[in-house]
Amino acid sequence: MFNKKGAMFGLDARIALVIFGALSVISGAALYSAIKDARATSILATLNELSKASEQYLLDTGAKVPLVSSENINLLSFKLDNGVEGWNGPYTGLNVVSSTSIVYNDINIYGKIRKISTWTTAQTAFPDSCSDGDNDCAEWFFLYTNEASEFDYIRNIYNVLDQKVDGGDGVDAGKIRLRDGVSASIRMYFLSKVRL
Repeated sequence: MFNKKGAMFGLDARIALVIFGALSVISGAALYSAIKDARATSILATLNELSKASEQYLLDTGAKVPLVSSENINLLSFKLDNGVEGWNGPYTGLNVVSSTSIVYNDINIYGKIRKISTWTTAQTAFPDSCSDGDNDCAEWFFLYTNEASEFDYIRNIYNVLDQKVDGGDGVDAGKIRLRDGVSASIRMYFLSKVRL
């Protein structure tokens, strides 16, 4: 009789361990998903901050944020006056490290002008260029890395934001777009605003 009671206790303990193990896996997966969502939401807030900075610059100065080259947005304009009439910045508290680059959580963010509707259909190609003032031209801010170890990080952010912002409309449509494998790099684009 004693052995049967001991065996039953052992079975009960094993069942409890299986239940606790299953609950651990379920809660761990939910926690991982919540962390991914929080990271993506944080990056979306940063991209929205850049978009608002660009809009405020335009409202204050009456001019578009200047370009460094034919397509690169001068991100230092958000931090430095440079004698522009009406400038009332700084327009962002982000870490602007050069005229073309911001670093946020060890990820580089850049700004370019690109077409909105006529992107190249190949996901491994650069989006179509535009000239400042074209009807189909917009400001895009994008995450960029050429470190293979960070590709999945940006892909995960893209997957969350494509669902959250665009309802999962794919890599070539909406406000969130992806270019994967361009020159052994990855870029996740965010449509800031039309640049007329």
